[in-house]
Amino acid sequence: PYASSASELVAELVQYIGDTALSRADAEALLAGIMLDTKNFVLKTGVRTFEAAAYLKRRGADTVKVKSLFADNIETYKAKYKIVSSAQVHDGCAIAYVEKEFPDIRLSCAQAADELLSIQGVSAS
Repeated sequence: PYASSASELVAELVQYIGDTALSRADAEALLAGIMLDTKNFVLKTGVRTFEAAAYLKRRGADTVKVKSLFADNIETYKAKYKIVSSAQVHDGCAIAYVEKEFPDIRLSCAQAADELLSIQGVSAS
């Protein structure tokens, strides 16, 4: 069996065994996992992924609330794009650097690396 994420598998299992114990918060957490792992339903997405998301929506998952979980504050956003703008591409690998430590550096670096992968010709970052 193929699934986009562990969250998709859990949603399918819960639906199969009975959904009475799944709360709205649980449904939103599972939907957030699917959205994160599929990059908002772009990668590794199949019919079953959308069926799991539809099931979670029926169980009360609020897509706007889930999307807001991924929102950056302005400082994290600026830091991420400063890192992205420092990148250079060598043989399909984007390399970026940070000159000094700052709050949420790991989050910003991870998000910047993810953003760099969306650039044409970049296969690693």
